[in-house]
Amino acid sequence: MGKLRAFIHFSEYLNTLMDRNHLILILLLGSILIFFVGCRNDEAEISFEKGKKLYNAQHLEEALECFKLSIAEDKKFKHAYVMAAKCHYYQNREIAALDTLKQVLRLYPDYVDANFWAARVYYFINDYERAKQHLYRVLDEDSSHTGARFLLGELLLYEGNLEEAMLNYVFVGEDIDTIALSKIRIAGIYAGSQQYKRALEEMSFIERNREFLNLMIIDEAWKLLAKIPESRVK
Repeated sequence: MGKLRAFIHFSEYLNTLMDRNHLILILLLGSILIFFVGCRNDEAEISFEKGKKLYNAQHLEEALECFKLSIAEDKKFKHAYVMAAKCHYYQNREIAALDTLKQVLRLYPDYVDANFWAARVYYFINDYERAKQHLYRVLDEDSSHTGARFLLGELLLYEGNLEEAMLNYVFVGEDIDTIALSKIRIAGIYAGSQQYKRALEEMSFIERNREFLNLMIIDEAWKLLAKIPESRVK
């Protein structure tokens, strides 16, 4: 009986020892996996940061290769997809840009930046219905997204939906160039209905902030003012 009890204790000891060794092995393997995943993510981040510097220096093709490396290292690096798409877009490769954005949207259907850039590309190639679909997805996630509100306003204005266009232009946030463009669009709507006083009130924003605005925006504003009878610009 004593030998049996001793054997049972010894068996339990071996099981405990094996469990501990098993646990140690699992922890060791987990640590190794975390180490390699971390290294992989570090490589993706390094490539991405290099790509951003090249992108800001307008070396778009070289930047694109860096963003592709980031994606190869980390398939879920969502911002790398968007930056790669922007590189394609600014080199007149709209289809390649859309293909890249579709990849990230399959992983992250509600990703705001990817939906916004998809809308911009579709808008540029005159596929307005798809552009609107992506803009509404952006606004579902971020109702105050300035760029999406402005672009949606442009689409609605094109469709002749002046009331909805106005609401989106009014909603624009603090980006001064975007605000200025919104003011021009609102003034254009007022001028089109011969509400010249209200149009000029909107355009006064341009005059007050002209030193801070993009020259192309100022030029567009002057062209509109020249069409308003009560304006001093002719």
